[in-house]
Amino acid sequence: MDAYVQLTGNVGGAVEFRTGRLNAVPIASFRLAHTPRIRRNGEWVDGPTTWISVTCFRALAENVAASLHRGQPVLVAGRLRTNVWEKDGVTYERLMLEAMTVGHDLSRGTASFTKTATESPTDERADSLGEMLHHIENQHRDSGMEDEDPESPGAGCADGSSTDETGGGDSATGNRVGADPWARIEEDGVVAGVG
Repeated sequence: MDAYVQLTGNVGGAVEFRTGRLNAVPIASFRLAHTPRIRRNGEWVDGPTTWISVTCFRALAENVAASLHRGQPVLVAGRLRTNVWEKDGVTYERLMLEAMTVGHDLSRGTASFTKTATESPTDERADSLGEMLHHIENQHRDSGMEDEDPESPGAGCADGSSTDETGGGDSATGNRVGADPWARIEEDGVVAGVG
């Protein structure tokens, strides 16, 4: 069973980019730092910083190497892995995150998106992202932390749109939940009906 997580933090240094030795797969890695704010003696102070190594593969690796810089706030979602190696007869372990998606944290700044040219989306990325989202949804449902009445209109969406897969959706754009939102994009990349 894989452990899927979502983390926020800052890029801790320069992104390292390389290609795999055996199959020349692009690989990017960086250290993610998360420093929580905690209340101590009536004041907000920085808590201890947690560091985790993040590794990205293929197109994500190339995009991360071109986009991320030290100190930038990011959101990372992916699978936790344990990297084990031996050196001089001693076994070492390090917890790492195999990223499925990485993006700038827009609650802390702005960014500009440029679509990369690709032949077609890979089935592997679509399968792994779908698997990750399914696992996260199951964890949330199984946690018993339901804070909304699933029968109420607009449950789960800040804008009041429904998350019910049997109907609902965003009445402003006409998108129904379960419908393909990308089907509304014109060939030039402009979202139809927006702007």
